[in-house]
Amino acid sequence: MSYLFLVVESLEKTSSSTMHSPNDIRRSVLGIYDSFDRAYSEAKGYFNAIKIEDYKCKIYDLDSVRSVLCSNSDKFQGRLLVASEKNVTHAPTDGAIWFKEVKSIYIEIRELNQPIY
Repeated sequence: MSYLFLVVESLEKTSSSTMHSPNDIRRSVLGIYDSFDRAYSEAKGYFNAIKIEDYKCKIYDLDSVRSVLCSNSDKFQGRLLVASEKNVTHAPTDGAIWFKEVKSIYIEIRELNQPIY
């Protein structure tokens, strides 16, 4: 069976404030590839180009991503996380109010004739 590998960027914004609630998730397909290795290489390269050094970043190596793909475990639900970046800021007037932004780059696996959206 043939598969397509989609490189996807997800941006999730959440806040503890009830007054300012930017809670949303945006998803963008960055590329579609017919090779897992090429999709991983492009996803990692894109993340390295856009990451912000001051944020908490995590990049998974090819072997660990591939092991999740081959394990068929509950962790694998058609998506494989390649990299993520997390930033939490607090309001200057009230330290109890926080804003969190999580950017994730992952590979989504689809069958050849399966709709993307």
